[in-house]
Amino acid sequence: MTEALNSFLKQLVNISSVCLELTAIIVMLYSAIKSLLLWIREKEVGVSLEKGISTALEFLMCGEVLKTTIAYDIEDYISLACIIALRAALGFEASMEMRHKKMENGVLKEDSEHK
Repeated sequence: MTEALNSFLKQLVNISSVCLELTAIIVMLYSAIKSLLLWIREKEVGVSLEKGISTALEFLMCGEVLKTTIAYDIEDYISLACIIALRAALGFEASMEMRHKKMENGVLKEDSEHK
């Protein structure tokens, strides 16, 4: 009974993980295409692309967390740690860029009001 339950859990985790990874790929492709179209129209691309990558990394992180429920070796944990670190770095960079853009827009608005 325990062996059958363990086997079912492994299959469920593997299928769920693959679905989450496919979702991450779809999100990244959508973000890349959307950013490419914005770039062609000569608009700001950075924030849109970073949000897409960040969202895709969240899906990947969910898949990796699921895998740790059945993980038996250190490589799975190292992979999860790398994805979490990458997600944290991208999130920090995106928030700093958005803050910079808001400050830049605020300065531009103040300058135009004084003229």
